Amino acid sequence: MRPQRRYHQTRRGTFWGDYVFDQVVSPRHFLVALHELFGWEQLAERFICAYRGEALRGRPPYHPALAFKMLFLSFLFDLSERMVEDVASDSLSMRHFLGLALDERVPDSTTLGVFKKRLVKARRWHLLEEAFDDLIRQARAKGLVMGKIQVVDSVHTIADVNNEKDRKHQEKEGKPPRDPDAQMVNKGKRRVVGPDGKERIKQIRYKGHKTHVSVNAETGIVTTVVPTSGNRADNKVFPQLLAHDQALELPDTTYGGDRAYDDTDIQERIEQVGLHSGISLNDYRTKKKIPTRSVGLTFWLPRSTRQPPKYVTVLSNLLVRPNRSTVLGAVVIWGCSATPFRPL
Repeated sequence: MRPQRRYHQTRRGTFWGDYVFDQVVSPRHFLVALHELFGWEQLAERFICAYRGEALRGRPPYHPALAFKMLFLSFLFDLSERMVEDVASDSLSMRHFLGLALDERVPDSTTLGVFKKRLVKARRWHLLEEAFDDLIRQARAKGLVMGKIQVVDSVHTIADVNNEKDRKHQEKEGKPPRDPDAQMVNKGKRRVVGPDGKERIKQIRYKGHKTHVSVNAETGIVTTVVPTSGNRADNKVFPQLLAHDQALELPDTTYGGDRAYDDTDIQERIEQVGLHSGISLNDYRTKKKIPTRSVGLTFWLPRSTRQPPKYVTVLSNLLVRPNRSTVLGAVVIWGCSATPFRPL
């Protein structure tokens, strides 16, 4: 007989659980609908493999779904892990969503930290990607309509490292780097405004990481995330973004992005999978009078045409803030017809 996993009892089915929640919490509350929309326990069951006893040996742990949902709430309401503990303790709707009875204590922030460390130590971060993929699939099965435009971009994250001290620790004490995965990035010269209000040219350099994302422009949902070191070029990561979106079977027809993605290989990949390119073109494709100019422009045309019209004008670049999942806007003029990217 297969042993059954044992979890800490949250007393959901007692008087202080479902009965009180049914009397007090509105069935139309957002968190009530969110609780019923997804199969949270089934989604989070995959995380138990990162636990040492896998809920078969030792003291029964909290179900992974509880920690997963608390982290979900912290992101949803922009709360720290300490704050989500305090808010969930006082909120009936949050307790209902978490499955915690009124007389049951909310897991503290340390429990959430241990949950994340378990995934890191076991190298099981891919389980989070699988869980969010399932969330998207379940939402689509319940009627979520995804848009036909995917926007790709990247956001930089500066490493929590004092470069001077870290260098001394390595040279004098022989210690390893504080963040070995962080890489130095040279962003080039930028115009910045100093404290005195004067504008000057400054060389921008930092040590850190990069998060590459694919965002559905219609819904604002991030469908793919690929973290890399800070010096990884955007165009080199695009194949991974495209492959993961394709695995989700999204109804997209067009990919948009800034000029960092204007790469011949990317344009050809998009065409090979039967999609259209809305990537902003570099000046060398549109302004220089060289034979390759028409090649760049044909990626904006239907495959049946493959002949550039009299004029194709790119009026504005595509700007994306992945951390806010917001498309600020782009417009492509083709002949006399305008097709705007719908702003969110």
